Amino acid sequence: MDSIFVVGTDTIAGANLATHWTDGGRSVNGFKRDVSDPDFGPTALDEARAQLAATKPEVVVYCGAASESAWSWPAIDAAAEGDLRVWARAVRDFGCRFTYVSSDAVFTGPWLFHAEDSTHHCQSLEAGRLRSMEELAQRIVADALIVRTNTFGWSSNGEGWIESLIASLEDEMLDADPVRHATPILASDLASILTRAHEEALSGFLHVAGAERVSHAAFVRMLADQFGLTAPAAQLSGVLATSATGFGRGETSLRTGRAKNVLNLAMPSLADGLARLHTQNIDGFRNRLGSHACELHRVA
Repeated sequence: MDSIFVVGTDTIAGANLATHWTDGGRSVNGFKRDVSDPDFGPTALDEARAQLAATKPEVVVYCGAASESAWSWPAIDAAAEGDLRVWARAVRDFGCRFTYVSSDAVFTGPWLFHAEDSTHHCQSLEAGRLRSMEELAQRIVADALIVRTNTFGWSSNGEGWIESLIASLEDEMLDADPVRHATPILASDLASILTRAHEEALSGFLHVAGAERVSHAAFVRMLADQFGLTAPAAQLSGVLATSATGFGRGETSLRTGRAKNVLNLAMPSLADGLARLHTQNIDGFRNRLGSHACELHRVA
């Protein structure tokens, strides 16, 4: 897929996907969404259709609220569902392929890893909405690729959850959580795997994640080590004898057998992902996020 339209270039996933693909020589157009804009709603369908007609992408990659890591506590609300509906309908009418980036937070424990067909769903309102949005994407675009993941990376505005974690580590003010577990992946690593998935024209559900299951606390310690900062002391008081409840508060680690088998590749290690995150801070990648990495089209 050489022509890609990324919806949500102001999300961490969207900004990093667009920049990675642009750096790789692909033609990338994007939409910087703003869910707080009261003028953007279902009436934007005609304009969304016009954007796709003008740019003629081979694939639209939708990165909305669900693409944000559950560890960053994203707002999964009715506005997010309405925005997805607009773009899914525009994609269906235009006739290109559609990739919807969803979240591992549809799941919770007690299982350590969740396959694509796992039924151990989190019962929170937010997780229920995530499942509804996945169903919406599939209902409108029957051959949609729905990617569940948990991404981390630099943000386009410098105010993302990784930046906040690093600032808290620098101030020694961070309270890391030993209960939440996931399989986080660097957003640009996700882009590399999605490239292969698009080449294979995959559809249906696909889990893309890091190779290791880690707690939020362990992730923070590894992040601190990578950036030469003082890690918070290990906490034991938060470990529960029963399953944690609440959105993104429990076990959301993903089993990635389908991706590994169909795409014939291994998932990246967290250590390698954090090392690449550090490199992106000094090699110019971070500065390209949200700038010339993609042409932004505003849909009003």
